[in-house]
Amino acid sequence: MISITYAGRLGNNLFQYAAAYIFAKKFNLKISTGIVYNIFNLPSLTSNVTGDATGGNIINVDDNNFMALLESKSLIPANYHFVGYYQNRDFILKYANEIRSLFNLTFVDTSKNEVFVAYRIGDIENLRQMLPIEYYREALQNINAKSGYITSDTLDHPNVIQLANEFNLKLYNNSPLEKINFAKNFNNLVLSEGSFSWWIGFLSNAKNIYYNERPRFWHGDMFVLPDWIPLKYDWCPTCVGLENKLKCNKIINI
Repeated sequence: MISITYAGRLGNNLFQYAAAYIFAKKFNLKISTGIVYNIFNLPSLTSNVTGDATGGNIINVDDNNFMALLESKSLIPANYHFVGYYQNRDFILKYANEIRSLFNLTFVDTSKNEVFVAYRIGDIENLRQMLPIEYYREALQNINAKSGYITSDTLDHPNVIQLANEFNLKLYNNSPLEKINFAKNFNNLVLSEGSFSWWIGFLSNAKNIYYNERPRFWHGDMFVLPDWIPLKYDWCPTCVGLENKLKCNKIINI
């Protein structure tokens, strides 16, 4: 039997369920935890069985042992408790097709020249984790963007408004799931860091997917797909104070 302790928000939860499902399917196990809420008709291996079927033996599956267990030929009888985030380079590269196949995707035609931009600000504003506007501006200039959409958890932020005005972008607001479902239709994507933006790119058929490449602040090295286009922006170290708080706005291109 498998159980999942969901942690974080939507992007993290999708990783957690995908990892648990692929693990359960390989070893013919059932999942006792409910499926993460979604609109993509994710498959279920849930079980109505309650209680302990393995004599109380519990093995925690975290980011450190997940791939070793997944790649093993057999497992010892136990309850496998998923407690990690699974944003693992090897998992993504080896199982990309299987992960994507879990999602029932329907695509809507959009203009090949339009762009969708995701700008995460709200919980990381004025921290090093927040990407500078210059990253987005370079990506949009490379795409030669002249129309499209921009979404953010802070749609009224000056950076968002400035990009919208410069590149003729419409403000897009919806639930996180609907944002992913809408954004995946675009041929050009400019992503923030973090798992939410990663899923936008991963579930899309976009030709141009821009992301920022620098030391990770999140739960793993997930931006590893070879067709995605990296830019390399960061804040100057002299601007970064305690707990990654920004003291100035000087940027570097690393």
